[in-house]
Amino acid sequence: MLSKRDAAYFKDQVVWITGASSGIGESLVYAFHEHGAKLILSARRIQELERVRHNCSLHGDEILLLPFDVTDFSCIPSLVGRALDQMNCVDILVNNAGISQRASALHTSFDVDRQLMNTNFFAPVVLTKAILPSMIERNSGHIVVMSSLNAKFGRPS
Repeated sequence: MLSKRDAAYFKDQVVWITGASSGIGESLVYAFHEHGAKLILSARRIQELERVRHNCSLHGDEILLLPFDVTDFSCIPSLVGRALDQMNCVDILVNNAGISQRASALHTSFDVDRQLMNTNFFAPVVLTKAILPSMIERNSGHIVVMSSLNAKFGRPS
């Protein structure tokens, strides 16, 4: 629970959340909305982003839906351009999109390993590098990178 002073910090801040259509990302959308943030929502499924937007009753300049697959690195510069054109800035970037796999390392194909790295590591790097110049220019901004506890604590397999 945030204090009133801390909650007021998010009023009118522009927050871009990847993986915003379910799970932690969707919960973050509702939390930032509750504290008055303007939102940019990204995920692969536009229908799910529309559902989340509807649940918040957001419209107009309060929200921008930018559906895309975070591993489509070539589209990121144009999406950042759209975000900045419409919202003027991004105050907080939440790199939340991610995937996991449950098979043992021995039985996981290299294609799955590559997909995991592209989604969980390279996508946040590419998106952060694309938005960072605008934050540096404004001398303001925050970048959040979500991770699983599996990043810290190894387990068998």
